[in-house]
Amino acid sequence: GELFNSNDDAYEGPVSSTSSLSVKNAITMESWVYLLNYNTSNHIFEKNHQNGDCHDYSLLVENGYLKMEINGKTLAYNTKLPKNQWLH
Repeated sequence: GELFNSNDDAYEGPVSSTSSLSVKNAITMESWVYLLNYNTSNHIFEKNHQNGDCHDYSLLVENGYLKMEINGKTLAYNTKLPKNQWLH
């Protein structure tokens, strides 16, 4: 996973995978987001599957849309975010 992501790679940081980060029954994903443009795809956070073929879960902004994935399946991809303002 990542600690957090920015347009500047210097702000990324790895987080060790532990059992407390594994989803058992339910998960809540939330973050503060400040979108500068719509032409990028940035993960806000992600936890990769052990074999690396998909994400256990991830929250990202893709071309201006908030996207949530669990076990490689997109569950939400219909919220377009406004630019140049903080959102939670």
